[in-house]
Amino acid sequence: MRAVDNAPYYGFYMGGSVWVYWMNQKIDITSLFEDGVCYVRLEKDGETLYMTVKYQNGFSWSRDKYPNLRDFN
Repeated sequence: MRAVDNAPYYGFYMGGSVWVYWMNQKIDITSLFEDGVCYVRLEKDGETLYMTVKYQNGFSWSRDKYPNLRDFN
């Protein structure tokens, strides 16, 4: 897979649940939100990604650190 193919994405579902998808992983992050923001560290096959997710308002990710909320949306 090319690096761009390894980008994570997320989805919202009826009932309010929030899921992150990355490299054949599906992770429920619904309970991780505090004040509308969630920080998720993803690991697989020696690769690590850091995600900052705003509830129903976008996300950003990095291979180095959690993205700052001011850097997006």
